[in-house]
Amino acid sequence: MSFYGFPRRSPRIDPKLRRFSVACNGTQTQFVLPTAASLRHPIRGYFQTASAFVMILPETMQLVRGYRTEDAVRAATAITGTGTAPGNIGDGDDTTAWAQYGPAAYTPCYPLAVIDLGGSSVIARITVTSDLLRSVVIAASDDQAQWTPIGAPMDFSTNGTLLTRAALTATQTPFRYWRVACTAMDWWSWGSNYGARVQRVSLYPETGTISAITFATAPATGTLILEYVAA
Repeated sequence: MSFYGFPRRSPRIDPKLRRFSVACNGTQTQFVLPTAASLRHPIRGYFQTASAFVMILPETMQLVRGYRTEDAVRAATAITGTGTAPGNIGDGDDTTAWAQYGPAAYTPCYPLAVIDLGGSSVIARITVTSDLLRSVVIAASDDQAQWTPIGAPMDFSTNGTLLTRAALTATQTPFRYWRVACTAMDWWSWGSNYGARVQRVSLYPETGTISAITFATAPATGTLILEYVAA
């Protein structure tokens, strides 16, 4: 028998069945699982207070997928794009950069780079490192003809000298090509022009596990109970 597709099995029968309980203070929105859950099984959640014990609707829980530590961009087949040295985003060195600046004073430019992983891969996490940028949009494709936007635009708070990083959770769909489009520039040369510099783009493949649960709205004060099957 199953409930929302979750196997009703005792820990004595399935040693990988786990129950995780944590106190909620009414403000916390993300809860890290002590053991990564398998993507093959859904996660069942409950919320308990002094007067109630209710099930959490699965669609209200956003699953944070686990990801590997190796950067797929470092082994990319090719990195192409506009501007100067787009390949620098995959060399793992924050002292080098892919850059492009407006052709004339007060003229914006919109650098774009495409990373070819050489084969389709499911990417769980994307990070972009830059010291001169406002916004980046990530998209993915298998044929470079139809592009699928990945997440919301990545926003940066430019600090002029120190590197800033933005990250987002990617999709469960495998893609071969990953496009990085700079959609909002920043000032350089004392405000006389627009430009962008990106030191690194990292794509981390998923591990086939779930590492945390995120809620759009923090659960109220009480106890959160999550049941899952360990990977």
